[in-house]
Amino acid sequence: MLQFVMQGEHSFQKIINDWHYVSSDYSEEKLCWCLERCQSKFWNRSNNWYFSNEQDATMFAIKYSEKALYI
Repeated sequence: MLQFVMQGEHSFQKIINDWHYVSSDYSEEKLCWCLERCQSKFWNRSNNWYFSNEQDATMFAIKYSEKALYI
């Protein structure tokens, strides 16, 4: 079972490999903002936010700039 989970994580990392990464603490406010405003797909895991659309990542980083690190 553990091996399957690790393979699944590895496969998912291949998908988000070219997505845009923003490091910012999790909050429901941020999740709601993404659900309401993102033009494309996003994924959050703890303090890691991934956006398939560069503009979504940029706007998220600007909105939460004092709490975010955009890479």
